[in-house]
Amino acid sequence: TLLRKYPQIGPCAPFLYPSLNPAVNLCLNPANAPGWHPGFDFPAFVLVSIGVLILRAKDSTRHRGFRVPFGPVIPVLSTLFYIHLMAGLPAITWVRFFVWLVIGLVVYFFYSRKRSEFFKG
Repeated sequence: TLLRKYPQIGPCAPFLYPSLNPAVNLCLNPANAPGWHPGFDFPAFVLVSIGVLILRAKDSTRHRGFRVPFGPVIPVLSTLFYIHLMAGLPAITWVRFFVWLVIGLVVYFFYSRKRSEFFKG
């Protein structure tokens, strides 16, 4: 499992993101808290659906513990439905998404700069 491979993440890691996402949204815009929607999660779901398709096509002979019924139909449909849902999001959601995306990339870049295996210093 993931916890055996990476014990440093701890047993509470799977619960952190689902609980922090609404909390951050509440801090950023308290007026929208009752109508919170997972707009930030939709792009991740699209990437996961596309990733399932790619990984199944690249390594189709590998043993999987769980197989999705109807093969590639479900990932294609989920990708299309999530793109449709994303198209209906208000503009402010896209602005917030890209602001947080940039913040996350900056933090990731500066954190990993000296901790990379390729760092020569």
